Amino acid sequence: MVDFLGALGASLLLIAIVGVHILEEVAKGLRRFFNLEWFRTGDEDFPITKRKAILIDQVGLFVGLALLALLGIKWSFLTWIAIGFITADLIQHGIFSIARRKYTPGVATSLLYLIYVSYVMARSEFGGLNERALIAMALGAAALIINYILAARKVQKRRASQKPEPAAA
Repeated sequence: MVDFLGALGASLLLIAIVGVHILEEVAKGLRRFFNLEWFRTGDEDFPITKRKAILIDQVGLFVGLALLALLGIKWSFLTWIAIGFITADLIQHGIFSIARRKYTPGVATSLLYLIYVSYVMARSEFGGLNERALIAMALGAAALIINYILAARKVQKRRASQKPEPAAA
Protein backbone atom coordinates (compact mmCIF):
# COMPACT_ATOMS: atom_id res chain seq x y z
CA MET A 1 0.00 0.00 0.00
CA VAL A 2 1.38 3.38 -1.01
CA ASP A 3 1.06 6.26 1.47
CA PHE A 4 -0.32 9.10 -0.72
CA LEU A 5 0.93 12.08 1.31
CA GLY A 6 4.29 10.45 1.94
CA ALA A 7 4.59 9.57 -1.75
CA LEU A 8 3.61 13.12 -2.77
CA GLY A 9 6.25 14.62 -0.48
CA ALA A 10 8.92 12.15 -1.61
CA SER A 11 8.04 12.80 -5.27
CA LEU A 12 8.21 16.58 -4.88
CA LEU A 13 11.53 16.22 -3.07
CA LEU A 14 12.88 14.08 -5.92
CA ILE A 15 11.81 16.70 -8.47
CA ALA A 16 13.56 19.45 -6.47
CA ILE A 17 16.77 17.41 -6.14
CA VAL A 18 16.80 16.60 -9.87
CA GLY A 19 16.38 20.31 -10.64
CA VAL A 20 19.25 21.31 -8.34
CA HIS A 21 21.44 18.53 -9.79
CA ILE A 22 20.82 19.64 -13.38
CA LEU A 23 21.55 23.26 -12.40
CA GLU A 24 24.90 22.20 -10.93
CA GLU A 25 25.76 20.25 -14.09
CA VAL A 26 24.91 23.24 -16.30
CA ALA A 27 26.63 25.85 -14.09
CA LYS A 28 29.81 23.80 -13.73
CA GLY A 29 30.03 22.71 -17.38
CA LEU A 30 29.22 19.00 -17.47
CA ARG A 31 28.94 18.98 -21.27
CA ARG A 32 32.39 20.54 -21.63
CA PHE A 33 33.83 18.10 -19.06
CA PHE A 34 32.24 15.13 -20.77
CA ASN A 35 33.39 16.10 -24.26
CA LEU A 36 36.87 17.50 -23.54
CA GLU A 37 38.02 15.72 -20.39
CA TRP A 38 36.17 12.42 -20.18
CA PHE A 39 36.09 11.47 -23.86
CA ARG A 40 39.01 13.75 -24.79
CA THR A 41 37.58 14.53 -28.21
CA GLY A 42 39.15 17.97 -28.54
CA ASP A 43 35.69 19.16 -29.64
CA GLU A 44 33.56 21.02 -27.10
CA ASP A 45 30.45 20.11 -29.10
CA PHE A 46 31.04 16.34 -29.50
CA PRO A 47 29.71 13.78 -28.66
CA ILE A 48 27.22 15.86 -26.68
CA THR A 49 26.07 18.81 -28.73
CA LYS A 50 24.69 21.96 -27.15
CA ARG A 51 21.27 21.11 -28.58
CA LYS A 52 21.27 17.56 -27.17
CA ALA A 53 22.46 18.85 -23.81
CA ILE A 54 19.58 21.31 -23.57
CA LEU A 55 16.75 19.28 -25.12
CA ILE A 56 17.61 15.80 -23.84
CA ASP A 57 20.05 15.98 -20.92
CA GLN A 58 18.52 19.01 -19.22
CA VAL A 59 14.90 19.81 -20.14
CA GLY A 60 13.99 16.31 -21.32
CA LEU A 61 15.59 14.65 -18.33
CA PHE A 62 13.95 17.02 -15.85
CA VAL A 63 10.49 16.68 -17.41
CA GLY A 64 10.84 12.90 -17.79
CA LEU A 65 11.96 12.31 -14.21
CA ALA A 66 9.36 14.75 -12.87
CA LEU A 67 6.59 12.91 -14.75
CA LEU A 68 7.83 9.55 -13.49
CA ALA A 69 7.91 10.90 -9.93
CA LEU A 70 4.43 12.45 -10.12
CA LEU A 71 2.82 9.48 -11.87
CA GLY A 72 4.63 7.27 -9.39
CA ILE A 73 2.38 8.60 -6.64
CA LYS A 74 -0.34 6.42 -8.21
CA TRP A 75 1.88 3.78 -9.86
CA SER A 76 4.94 3.36 -7.65
CA PHE A 77 6.74 1.32 -10.33
CA LEU A 78 7.31 4.58 -12.24
CA THR A 79 8.99 6.31 -9.31
CA TRP A 80 11.31 3.32 -8.91
CA ILE A 81 12.36 3.80 -12.56
CA ALA A 82 13.34 7.40 -11.71
CA ILE A 83 15.16 6.18 -8.59
CA GLY A 84 17.07 3.63 -10.69
CA PHE A 85 18.13 6.39 -13.08
CA ILE A 86 19.38 8.71 -10.34
CA THR A 87 21.14 5.82 -8.59
CA ALA A 88 23.05 5.05 -11.79
CA ASP A 89 23.75 8.77 -12.23
CA LEU A 90 25.19 9.18 -8.74
CA ILE A 91 27.43 6.15 -9.35
CA GLN A 92 28.49 7.61 -12.71
CA HIS A 93 29.41 10.95 -11.10
CA GLY A 94 31.38 9.12 -8.42
CA ILE A 95 33.29 7.22 -11.11
CA PHE A 96 34.06 10.45 -12.99
CA SER A 97 35.45 12.13 -9.86
CA ILE A 98 37.45 9.10 -8.71
CA ALA A 99 38.91 8.55 -12.18
CA ARG A 100 39.87 12.22 -12.54
CA ARG A 101 40.81 12.61 -8.85
CA LYS A 102 38.99 15.92 -8.68
CA TYR A 103 35.58 17.54 -8.51
CA THR A 104 33.50 16.87 -11.61
CA PRO A 105 30.26 18.70 -12.51
CA GLY A 106 27.31 17.07 -10.76
CA VAL A 107 29.17 15.18 -8.04
CA ALA A 108 28.25 17.59 -5.23
CA THR A 109 24.49 17.23 -5.72
CA SER A 110 24.91 13.50 -6.26
CA LEU A 111 25.25 13.42 -2.48
CA LEU A 112 21.61 14.62 -2.35
CA TYR A 113 20.70 11.72 -4.65
CA LEU A 114 22.47 9.30 -2.30
CA ILE A 115 20.63 10.66 0.75
CA TYR A 116 17.31 10.55 -1.12
CA VAL A 117 17.79 6.98 -2.39
CA SER A 118 18.84 5.80 1.07
CA TYR A 119 15.79 7.48 2.60
CA VAL A 120 13.31 6.02 0.11
CA MET A 121 14.75 2.52 0.32
CA ALA A 122 14.44 2.59 4.11
CA ARG A 123 10.78 3.66 4.01
CA SER A 124 7.64 2.53 2.23
CA GLU A 125 6.16 5.58 0.47
CA PHE A 126 6.38 3.70 -2.82
CA GLY A 127 5.50 0.23 -1.55
CA GLY A 128 8.96 -0.67 -0.30
CA LEU A 129 11.94 -2.20 -2.01
CA ASN A 130 10.75 -5.43 -3.61
CA GLU A 131 11.22 -7.40 -6.81
CA ARG A 132 9.07 -4.99 -8.87
CA ALA A 133 11.00 -2.02 -7.50
CA LEU A 134 14.33 -3.65 -8.36
CA ILE A 135 13.15 -4.37 -11.92
CA ALA A 136 12.01 -0.76 -12.27
CA MET A 137 15.33 0.50 -10.92
CA ALA A 138 17.17 -1.68 -13.45
CA LEU A 139 15.10 -0.10 -16.25
CA GLY A 140 15.96 3.40 -15.03
CA ALA A 141 19.65 2.54 -14.75
CA ALA A 142 19.57 0.98 -18.23
CA ALA A 143 18.38 4.29 -19.72
CA LEU A 144 21.44 6.10 -18.36
CA ILE A 145 23.80 3.29 -19.35
CA ILE A 146 22.42 3.20 -22.91
CA ASN A 147 22.88 6.98 -23.21
CA TYR A 148 26.52 6.60 -22.14
CA ILE A 149 27.15 3.69 -24.53
CA LEU A 150 25.70 5.66 -27.46
CA ALA A 151 28.00 8.61 -26.70
CA ALA A 152 31.03 6.30 -26.39
CA ARG A 153 30.22 4.64 -29.72
CA LYS A 154 29.97 8.03 -31.44
CA VAL A 155 33.45 8.84 -30.15
CA GLN A 156 34.83 5.45 -31.26
CA LYS A 157 33.37 5.87 -34.76
CA ARG A 158 34.84 9.34 -35.14
CA ARG A 159 38.26 8.19 -33.97
CA ALA A 160 38.18 5.19 -36.31
CA SER A 161 37.30 7.43 -39.27
CA GLN A 162 40.18 9.79 -38.44
CA LYS A 163 42.90 7.13 -38.29
CA PRO A 164 45.34 7.47 -41.17
CA GLU A 165 45.41 4.66 -43.70
CA PRO A 166 48.46 2.39 -43.36
CA ALA A 167 51.14 3.05 -45.97
CA ALA A 168 51.20 0.57 -48.86
CA ALA A 169 54.32 -1.57 -49.01
